Amino acid sequence: MNKDEYFDIATEYYEDKRFGEAIDILEEALEKYPEDVDILLLLAGCYIEITRFIDAIKILLVADKLEPDDATINYNLGFALLCAGRLDDCYVYLEKCLKCNPPKEVKKMATNMLNSGEEFKSKLEKSESITLEDEFEKYENFTKAQEFLYNKQFDKAILLYNRVLDINPNHYQSVQNIGTAYILQNQPEKALPYFEKSYSLHPTDNLCLANLAYAHYKIGNFEKSDGYFQELEKR
Repeated sequence: MNKDEYFDIATEYYEDKRFGEAIDILEEALEKYPEDVDILLLLAGCYIEITRFIDAIKILLVADKLEPDDATINYNLGFALLCAGRLDDCYVYLEKCLKCNPPKEVKKMATNMLNSGEEFKSKLEKSESITLEDEFEKYENFTKAQEFLYNKQFDKAILLYNRVLDINPNHYQSVQNIGTAYILQNQPEKALPYFEKSYSLHPTDNLCLANLAYAHYKIGNFEKSDGYFQELEKR
């Protein structure tokens, strides 16, 4: 297929909300046309739609190097960074967008986002205080760890989750999944401190609470387990 054929098929998938199929086509297209900005933008849009914001950011940074004065690229970068909880980086690209003479609608959206900074700060989870490069490394390690956990390669999963924690000690999903790896190996005593920490980091997450209740049950702490399960039922 040529570039236009790839793009047309992927656009049709995108409009039908078949984002996985669109991504497959666009990734194949990028092997032939790695510097095509239209393909990069559509691929980033697919990643945003399925909340893979770090993947979208990586793709948009490539597009930004190719066309650094493109207002739409800079707006999309700002939006993806906002969704990833990186508010300061978001501002950089939104301000850059406004300097690129954006279309009226893009200018309006970028301005509204910049003016809503304090509101975003109050609603977002605490923004990461790590570099974007560390953010990418954290994401890559976490993604690989998830694959190892799914395939029951528990030692490899735990190793990579700990690498994530070296970058961000409060990454509660990694803390929780180390506990899950131990539970799946029938080691609830080792799992419990991780579930306790993940619950303390994210007490509104029902899965954290359920895992904590289950670990206490497996250990034989039935009173504590029942208390957590009752709390879960109230939610």
